[in-house]
Amino acid sequence: MNENNVLEVRDLKKRFKIYPSPMGILKEWLFLGKRSYHRDFWALNGISFDVKKGEFVGIVGPNGAGKSTLLRVITDVLRPTEGSYESRGRVLSILELTGGTDQDLTGRENVIRSGQLMGFPDGYVQERMERIREFSELGDFFEQPLRTYSTGMRTRLSFSMFAFMDTDILILDEVLAVGDIFFKVKCFARLAELIEQKTSILLVTHSMAVVQRYCNRVIVINQGEKAFDGDPMEGIRLYMQVRGEKNADAVRRMELDDDEAAPQLPASLPALVAPAEGSMAWPRAEAFRFTSFPKATGKSRSVITRMAVLNDEGQPESVFKQGDRLHLYCEFQLKEDIGTPVVNVEIRDPRNLLVHGKNSVQNRMSAPVSVARGETVRYQQTITLGLAPGNYVFNLECTTLTGDVSSRLEKFGHRGEKDAVRRIWRLEGAFAVAVTARHGEELELLHSGVSNLPGESHMQTLRDEQV
Repeated sequence: MNENNVLEVRDLKKRFKIYPSPMGILKEWLFLGKRSYHRDFWALNGISFDVKKGEFVGIVGPNGAGKSTLLRVITDVLRPTEGSYESRGRVLSILELTGGTDQDLTGRENVIRSGQLMGFPDGYVQERMERIREFSELGDFFEQPLRTYSTGMRTRLSFSMFAFMDTDILILDEVLAVGDIFFKVKCFARLAELIEQKTSILLVTHSMAVVQRYCNRVIVINQGEKAFDGDPMEGIRLYMQVRGEKNADAVRRMELDDDEAAPQLPASLPALVAPAEGSMAWPRAEAFRFTSFPKATGKSRSVITRMAVLNDEGQPESVFKQGDRLHLYCEFQLKEDIGTPVVNVEIRDPRNLLVHGKNSVQNRMSAPVSVARGETVRYQQTITLGLAPGNYVFNLECTTLTGDVSSRLEKFGHRGEKDAVRRIWRLEGAFAVAVTARHGEELELLHSGVSNLPGESHMQTLRDEQV
C-alpha cells in the first residue's frame, strides 16, 4: 500500500441475487445450486480508486448508482463479491442516523457506548464529552433517551460524537441532508478543521454546492461503475449530464381535455402583438441535447421536437455560477389550431418548492395572436440565475389563450375568464442545473437566501446640525 494513501480500492464488485419470490431461495437450496432461480444484480462493477491523507472526496451519482453500497463494503458492513480494498488507520463511518445507537439510552450514554464499540480506551470519550455536548446543542435532551429525539436531533448527536474522535478516515453518507442550516454550517467548519489535521473524508451527497465548495476531488458513480474521478467542476458537469439523461427518460407530458383549465395567469397582463418581421437567432442543430421526448397520449395538441440549455457562449451547459445567464430554447409543432401560445418556465428546488416562475406574457414579449395546425413554434428565454448554490429542476408548460381574450388581456385573470386558458403540453423535470458559488471573484456573496431579488439601496451621513 502506498505510504501516502489511507485507502486503496481495487476492482471492487458486489453482486446481489434477486429472486422473484422467497420460494426461489428454497428451490435453489433443494437443488443444491444446480438450478438457478435468481438473476444477478451488480451494484458495483469493477470500481478502483485511492484516497490520500487529508483529501475531501465527494462521491456523487444518481439514486441506485451504487454509492451507499460502496461505502458499506469499505466499512465492512457488506462483503465484496470480487476485488479488494485496504485502509490504513482508524475508519469511522456514519452510514445512517440510528446506526450503532440504542433507543433506550440517553445521548450521553450512547456516546460512551459508541466509543467502547469502536475500541477507544476507557476515559477517552469522557475527556471529549463536554465538547461533544456543546457542539450538538442538544441542551437537556443530551440526558434523555434517544427515542425522544427528532431526526434532526439524532443527526446532531451522531455527527458530534464522530467529529471529535480521532480517526484517519471519516465516511459520511448523506447524514447532513437533514438538520437546520446553522448546524450544517458548524458541521462543515468542523470538517474543514479535520482536513487540516490530515483526516481524509469521503462524503456521499446530492448537493453539488457542497461538492464545489468543500471537496478537492469528486468520484462520479453511475450504474455501479466509476464514470469519473477528478476535478469537482468537471465531475459536477458529468453528474448533471447523467441526471439530465435520466430526467429526459422520465419526462411526462400532461395533456388535458378541453374542459380542463390550466392555472390562471396573473390579472394584469400587457397586450400581445404579432411578432416583428424577421426571424430570431437560433442555435445550431448540434446544440440541441434534448431531442427525445415521450410519445403523446390522449388528446395531444402538439409535439415537442427539441430543446437546448446554453450558456452565454452558446455552448450546452448544466453547471452555472451565481449570476450567470441561462439561455433556454424550445421548439414544438402544433397538431391543431390554437390561440396565443403562452410558455411558462418554473424553477424548483430539491424540496419541490417553487423558487421562480415566469411566462412569456409576464416577460412582455411579442407573440402570435394565433398558430395554425402544422406550424412550428420556437421559444427562447434568458434567465439570470440569481440563486443560492444548489441543484434546481426546471418544469416547462405551454398554454393557449382562446376566443377573443387576446383583445381583452388587460382584464384577463378574473374568474369568469379562466376557461379561456387551455394547457397544450407540460414537461415535468424537463432538465436540471447546478448553481455554484462565485468563490474568489469580485462578488463572492451575491445575496442571502434562495433568490436574488432586484432592488437598490441608498445611504447618507448627516452632521448634527443637519438632523
